[in-house]
Amino acid sequence: MTTDASPLSETAFHKKMAVDLFNETWTLLDKTDRTPEEDARMSHLAHASRLHWGFVGTAEQWC
Repeated sequence: MTTDASPLSETAFHKKMAVDLFNETWTLLDKTDRTPEEDARMSHLAHASRLHWGFVGTAEQWC
């Protein structure tokens, strides 16, 4: 029996976080009626995604 509770490697963790944060950023970008709070959250999500891409990405993700 397998579970999803297996710990991720450091690289896998950074990649998962980078992707998940990036996708949530785009979800908010696509929203036409964002609140000021959502605008701030979107900015923080983008910065957090970039931080994680800095550990596992390439120049393509850093721009």
